[in-house]
Amino acid sequence: FLIYAIQVISRLRYRENMDILTVHSGFSLWGSVGRSTKLVSGCPVVHVQYCPIGQPSGNQILDTLQRPWFSRRYLKDTDELVGISQNVSESLEQVTGEKAATILPAVNTEKYTPRQGEKSTGPMITYLGSLKEQKGLDLLIDAFDQIQESHDCQLRLGLEVRSERAENSLVKGIRESPNIE
Repeated sequence: FLIYAIQVISRLRYRENMDILTVHSGFSLWGSVGRSTKLVSGCPVVHVQYCPIGQPSGNQILDTLQRPWFSRRYLKDTDELVGISQNVSESLEQVTGEKAATILPAVNTEKYTPRQGEKSTGPMITYLGSLKEQKGLDLLIDAFDQIQESHDCQLRLGLEVRSERAENSLVKGIRESPNIE
């Protein structure tokens, strides 16, 4: 994959005058694509990281390749490091020794608002994602339980469950709560 990616990106750099490569990933391993492309084509690279470096993925091989020693090498010579949260940026800085910008995911609240005429009984919190420990869903549910004590609110979950054994205690808690769908 790495060789193919370098070939395609280099072709885009030279034939299509691509100015910059932005690598978006939950894992620093994909920084190797950016670094290799930069070495071959000279294309500037921005690496956008979604998960803190060293956070367990549940895959032993991937976790080994995500260790700080490897991550430092994957991200070496990256022109810009970006984390999508302060926590992720700090992990990038700690591992690379370079400054990382924090750019939070954004929602245009002027465009995405409740539909006119629909009444809400209270705030609704929605989570779409996988049921993995690293996503912090347990923290969201704990926070929701605390908020719910003083506010009328709902939590809606759209979950990708890859295994029946996945987070059994978490699934049990979700099923038992009347305000979590």
